[in-house]
Amino acid sequence: MQNVPSVTITLDEQRYTLDAQENLLQGLLKRGAMINHSCLAGVCRSCRLYDAKTQAPLLSCQTQVSDPLTLVSQPERRYDLAVDHYHVAPLSDKWQWIDATTPFSLELAQPVLWQCGARQGRAFQCAANHESVQFALPSDIDLTRTTLKLADTRARFSLDPSAQAIVICDDVCLTIAQAFQESLAELGIAATDQVYALHAEQPYAALNFKRFDYAFIISSTAVSLTSIEQWLQNNRVRVEQPTYLTFADQ
Repeated sequence: MQNVPSVTITLDEQRYTLDAQENLLQGLLKRGAMINHSCLAGVCRSCRLYDAKTQAPLLSCQTQVSDPLTLVSQPERRYDLAVDHYHVAPLSDKWQWIDATTPFSLELAQPVLWQCGARQGRAFQCAANHESVQFALPSDIDLTRTTLKLADTRARFSLDPSAQAIVICDDVCLTIAQAFQESLAELGIAATDQVYALHAEQPYAALNFKRFDYAFIISSTAVSLTSIEQWLQNNRVRVEQPTYLTFADQ
């Protein structure tokens, strides 16, 4: 049996490993990327992605991968929204909690792209309501000395309120994962009673043979698909859609 060559696809600074000649849209969705899509035939053009360097559009549903690609979900990412009205609260040694009022609303789990001075990064929306944008920011950023700016990351994506979900996280993101799980409950999404550790020493017996529609993997570093599949296998869990909610900070 021949090994299928792999291709590295970078989307919004998150790396994914796809099989050569795999459909770009299906491959990214399978690995937890959140991408607008509708018709799957290239007509509605909602699945457009953009070359990070040239800004050339690419219909992901009509693309078979053969070479590495560096893509963004929105062209010319612009951090042109200066946030003037927000509250800051300490969350842990590593994180501070931002509750901001913005002219746009984001769905739960949508990416939040931020810029503070020379630093920029990615978080995700933790608020169940549409009245504010709540996310975690590294605690070493002094917001009294720099302006917080956001990019408009609105997208036609929403979570299915009838879904069942499990939240998995690393030790660094435990407090964020707990807040996110509370927001899932506010939306009426059935979630497990606890947040599960990504690097647990022993499998969780209570998870045996459970099935979930969503698995939200909240991590301070990139997590490989192989390690997630191994975690699910060790815990005898079946998941329809793993979704990565990792942080980036440059």
